[in-house]
Amino acid sequence: MDRFLSSNLARWLWTSTPNEVSENFVQIWHGLAGTMRQDGEAKTITFAMKCLGIALLMAGESKFSFEKISIPVDYRVREFTKRIGVTFDGDGEVRKFWSHVLAELRKSVDVNMIHLDSLIWQIGVLEKHEIVEYFSRLGLKEVGEKLAEVVV
Repeated sequence: MDRFLSSNLARWLWTSTPNEVSENFVQIWHGLAGTMRQDGEAKTITFAMKCLGIALLMAGESKFSFEKISIPVDYRVREFTKRIGVTFDGDGEVRKFWSHVLAELRKSVDVNMIHLDSLIWQIGVLEKHEIVEYFSRLGLKEVGEKLAEVVV
């Protein structure tokens, strides 16, 4: 925390408007990774960017680019990926799979990786019938049924 809190990036973020943060989102990602001396796809970096993205959404900003930032690969994401029958060697393949899923989804829905990751967190540990119930409450029972068909 000290490294981040004493950085120029933290000082800039503290005095910036949500619009400025939104416009510089990808640069902030690179800056955070550099400041923390971690890879940009490290779970802590991607999670921090997800939190920043959610804060922007709460502030009414939605025009920031989250496409280049990978899904934070953690236990739930790994396990759900396995549950839908995807085999992988390492987190890089998990990221690649979900990036492909996102690209396909974006052809018909305006979503970003924050939405996809949040959905996986909510349904990742649910049983098949619970997945159907979850989507039914959203008025999307057919989506839940199709997803439940592929869940192991």
